[in-house]
Amino acid sequence: MDGPDPPEPAGALPAPDTEAQVAPARAPAATNAGRIWVAMFLAVAFLALLIVFVAENSGGVTVSFLGAHGRISLALALLIAALAGAAVVLLVGSARILQLRAELRRLRR
Repeated sequence: MDGPDPPEPAGALPAPDTEAQVAPARAPAATNAGRIWVAMFLAVAFLALLIVFVAENSGGVTVSFLGAHGRISLALALLIAALAGAAVVLLVGSARILQLRAELRRLRR
């Protein structure tokens, strides 16, 4: 019995077209809130590691520098050394950036 298709009930949605092109899904755009969330996560993870570092290296050490002698915790001595190293890197990097900017200004003239 190949009769006509039965009528669709009122208000029914039409059947989806199986051959219709589906737009590819795009990745959501990055937002400032998302970047801040990631930065905060990394900061908290770094602080947790720093707390473990200080707790494990709380023993005192004698430090001598340019004739001065003192006793401080090992963790503090290592953190001071790391900060001093970071400061040197920032100074050298800043000097190089200034040098490159000056060269760029000279070439634009």
